Amino acid sequence: MDKMITITAADGHSLDAYFVKAQGIQRGAIVLIQEIFGLTEQLQSVAQQYAIAGFDVMVPALFDRVAPATVVPFSEPKKGLALVEQCSTDGVLLDIQAAKEALAAPRVSVVGFCWGGGLALLAAGRLSLYKGVAYYGTRLSRYLNAPLNCPFQFHFAELDTHSPAALIEQIQTQLPFAECHLYAGVDHAFTNQYKPAFDEAATKLAMQRTVAFLSD
Repeated sequence: MDKMITITAADGHSLDAYFVKAQGIQRGAIVLIQEIFGLTEQLQSVAQQYAIAGFDVMVPALFDRVAPATVVPFSEPKKGLALVEQCSTDGVLLDIQAAKEALAAPRVSVVGFCWGGGLALLAAGRLSLYKGVAYYGTRLSRYLNAPLNCPFQFHFAELDTHSPAALIEQIQTQLPFAECHLYAGVDHAFTNQYKPAFDEAATKLAMQRTVAFLSD
């Protein structure tokens, strides 16, 4: 079962969210955090995959505070980045928290991609979550100084200029208990089937690792 719903943050802001009910054995719940493109069909398909794996999934529309119901084409990343710059950190955290509360589950984790990967790390340091996962996160260096409140897993792409070797080394030094997985020969957005960087083998392996991590 999947549907678009409306959720409300603690400050009264209402936003759209895509919800998918878990299939089979219930493993937990996930707040899935968007890239710079909004609540895309691609992200909805990712949510469906996690639902098949046994997770209730909520995908909040984090652009709704600045541009309601906006989905940016993958061919227009500058437009997405401009919207990101308009989003406040406090507002984003309120919306992630609202998605968590709407899931009403005892074990809620966050999984984020690109901009959402950095936000997943931020949320893991500021909110009460079960676990966190970042896929090729951007702006990660901004959030490294805050202590983590939950176990965390990183997925890095070897060719991704957003996370060069020096940054990965810094993360491993400052967050020694976090899991770090590096995928050789792939680039940023390697799990997005609508982008040239898509790599099916790396995507499948990363998904297996994420499901295992969140299921413990």
